[in-house]
Amino acid sequence: IKALHHSHYEVRRSALQALSPKADSDERAALLALKADRSAPVREKLAAVIGQYVWTDGVDTLGELLADRRNYARHPEYQRRYEPEFHVARAAAAALLQFDELPNEVIDHIIEFLSQDGGEGIDIELHATLLDLLTYPDHPPVWTAIERGLQDDHVVGDVDENLYPVRYAAGWAVVHRISRHPFELNMAPWERIKAGADHLDPQLAAPLLLALGGQMATKCDAAILEILRSPHTTRARVGLALSMIEDFEAARGLAIKHRLLPTDHPFLDVEDDCSAEATNLSRWPLSTRARAWLQSLAGGDDVEDTLLWVLTQRTGVQLIAEDFNPWSLRRNHKTPITTFAEMFGME
Repeated sequence: IKALHHSHYEVRRSALQALSPKADSDERAALLALKADRSAPVREKLAAVIGQYVWTDGVDTLGELLADRRNYARHPEYQRRYEPEFHVARAAAAALLQFDELPNEVIDHIIEFLSQDGGEGIDIELHATLLDLLTYPDHPPVWTAIERGLQDDHVVGDVDENLYPVRYAAGWAVVHRISRHPFELNMAPWERIKAGADHLDPQLAAPLLLALGGQMATKCDAAILEILRSPHTTRARVGLALSMIEDFEAARGLAIKHRLLPTDHPFLDVEDDCSAEATNLSRWPLSTRARAWLQSLAGGDDVEDTLLWVLTQRTGVQLIAEDFNPWSLRRNHKTPITTFAEMFGME
């Protein structure tokens, strides 16, 4: 316990790590008090420990640490756009993901946190993680934060790219929440979803096309059909929307009925099924023509890879690299110049 008050932060952090596995109630109270430690690495380690050992009495502490603004981002001189990196807050968000269930009060705190206007100063990775947290709980007010995320205008990226990571995270939150809570379909912000599904930005369009597919299975209205027939809606985009429908024959029937794809298109082919017996999602057949068409899409710069990922889950046939993650942010990475401050680290 005495080491928790040592003058050097590395000693305090090591003491925290050593005490945490078998801490009694008094020791745990002393550890949780480190939320006010003057050193960011100590506060970050505290958040990680709470998540590692799933300390239910530390959930409120994690909520407080979400507001920590210790910034590890590169100096603006060395980056095109200012992108804060609040590592303590990120650790708190990651720790919250370790809990099977969070109190509604904590969920409401996250919703309120996401509603705050941070101007230029929001950590987009932090906000994306928090939006992912909102896909799990049975707490319909989360739709307020998800809809707000779909409208977020914080842009990041290098010279030749404009990326909106919070919008993308909100788009995937829509898909994940609908899949976990299908009875909430009517609560989703459909006007905003439809606008995003028709967007030229594939990282925004991909999840929202999947959301449209989920809606099509119960209500295929004129607005959805207009989007899927728009000039820049490729056949891969149509296929992606259809791929969200659990039953292949239902998806095929909608595509033919509403003329979303030609009746002889490979995607709708049902001959010589080569799909696997076991699949991660409800099973779809896969003809050799469909497989050849899908394989021809690999490496496309729109939603093709996401379509291949979904069809891999539906057919059991590996159509894309196993490590592909459709909701990870895709950006151009360049090797930065290491600054003097970064070379020697910061407390």
